[in-house]
Amino acid sequence: MSDYKQNIKQFSGVLLLTLFVGYFVGITFFPHKHVVEGHLIVHSHPFSSTEHHSHSANVLNLLQQLAQFLTKTLLVGIIIVAFLKLNQAISSICRRFNLISTQRQFIFLRPPPFSFKVSEVN
Repeated sequence: MSDYKQNIKQFSGVLLLTLFVGYFVGITFFPHKHVVEGHLIVHSHPFSSTEHHSHSANVLNLLQQLAQFLTKTLLVGIIIVAFLKLNQAISSICRRFNLISTQRQFIFLRPPPFSFKVSEVN
């Protein structure tokens, strides 16, 4: 069973690396521009440089939405990684000074309990 898991892990790594390299090459080595309704749109994808090509407004809209999605996804990923690294740093400092048990993996910082009473207005 461990050989199967190891093979899946290796295949996944090769697949992700291939996807990343393909995406990187596609957005890096084939930039071009289009003028649509007076707006300059620059994007990148593989195409033959000897032939002229164009995109419909729907395709350009899709390209913009994909770019926004990737940018927002990357931003959320960076924020999550930063939070996890910060949590890890705080945990290691707290463990060093014996402030928390070494059995907990995460510190859940929260304020003390708070309650209030809502009174009826007559």
